[in-house]
Amino acid sequence: MKKQVVKVLENGHFLLPKGRINYPRVVKRIGADEEIDAGQFSAQLIWEDEKADLSILEKEIEKAAKKLGLKKGYRNPVRDGEEFEERDGYGEGVTFAKVKAYKTPPKVVWADKSPVESDDEIIPGSYVKAIVSVFAYNKGGGKGVSIVLHALQCLGGGTRLISSGGGRNDALAESEFEEAEIEETEEPDDDEL
Repeated sequence: MKKQVVKVLENGHFLLPKGRINYPRVVKRIGADEEIDAGQFSAQLIWEDEKADLSILEKEIEKAAKKLGLKKGYRNPVRDGEEFEERDGYGEGVTFAKVKAYKTPPKVVWADKSPVESDDEIIPGSYVKAIVSVFAYNKGGGKGVSIVLHALQCLGGGTRLISSGGGRNDALAESEFEEAEIEETEEPDDDEL
């Protein structure tokens, strides 16, 4: 099987290989305040190493870090899935990256290019393609490289990913809760309201 590679586009943009999405918050800002344009859009993209070659993206990240004078110890957005092997969809043979957008919302569309209306429509684990760029930062006590999300195409398919801890929470509930009768909740009197 031939690996998919990162495609270099114009103006410093890259089309990433088809991967899976997790923690999609790409339609509505996280932490947005209605009165100020704050917050961010973000998601994690996941690739199986045998299917995707991210070397072009990784070289661009190194180049951006070097250009800003960042040496070792900076935050790299492309990471080894073994760091989070307890999470569904991560582990050995997997690479993942956090992608973000701040000022400009990413364009998020379905396979037929119709707009995605809500983050709830995107199933964690489904396949996506993304157009991104890379920039390095060294401010506010933090230094690293970010992958900026410009556009995302949701292709569907894939196996749904379970959020971290779901299985452990099921086991806890099963072992620690006793079976009990459901009691009726009493309604307060009108004069108590």
